[in-house]
Amino acid sequence: MPQQVLHYPPAKRPSELCTKIFLRYAVFSFNAIFLLTGMTLVGFGMWTLLEKWDLTLLMSPLFSISVYSTVAVGSLILISSIVGCTGVVQERPSSLVAFIVLLVVVFMMELSVGMMSYITYVQVDNATFPKYISEVTLKEWGKQDSTTNAIDNVQMKYKCCGSASYKDWKNNSVIKSLNTTTPDSCCISRVSGCGKIEHPSNIYTKGCASVIEKGLRLNMVLVPALSLGFSVIQIFGVIFSSALTHQISRSRKFVRKKYSY
Repeated sequence: MPQQVLHYPPAKRPSELCTKIFLRYAVFSFNAIFLLTGMTLVGFGMWTLLEKWDLTLLMSPLFSISVYSTVAVGSLILISSIVGCTGVVQERPSSLVAFIVLLVVVFMMELSVGMMSYITYVQVDNATFPKYISEVTLKEWGKQDSTTNAIDNVQMKYKCCGSASYKDWKNNSVIKSLNTTTPDSCCISRVSGCGKIEHPSNIYTKGCASVIEKGLRLNMVLVPALSLGFSVIQIFGVIFSSALTHQISRSRKFVRKKYSY
């Protein structure tokens, strides 16, 4: 009696079945990490906007854009994770292709956010940063309500005054017109008009530029590291997802061909 030989279809061979199972677990594991990263970015971005909004307003517009972009990237990652999980669980090639496209978009956005945060870090770490705060930010006090409130809140909360020192306020035109030395928010014991008295015992002598730098340093270091670091991992996500899409499509083509006869 001749020995029976088992002929496996192209998509059903044991080796390819193992490959498919491995790819499913690899993409699913990647999605879990991807989801946690998205939640981290959204949480970190929202925390910055809510907790350090005043500091953010005193920075260059590029930093504000990078914070909003961090939240946007995190939100897109959450959506991408849902699409990717749907494609893996249901073995749906269209969802996996959409997931791959989203991965590429997120990859580009992460590089952009990382570069913006790094540029801001270089600007803050530069010796000219106190000059920027003095000549650009402080000059807006008394002219724009949002900037005025932000500067006052920072000076009261962090017990600082001016950029490098309280003497930076002499360049503000509104302060000059009010015939005062500093805003009342610089006073240690705050009463109306206390800023008119130039006495070190009642005015914060520490500048706010160093406070802003320390308060936002975590953002300017962590966001580029997280964005650029995970963008490298996403390359493997694209590779595994592409391979899994190919395996699923191949299986479906064989099934359609088999039942078409």
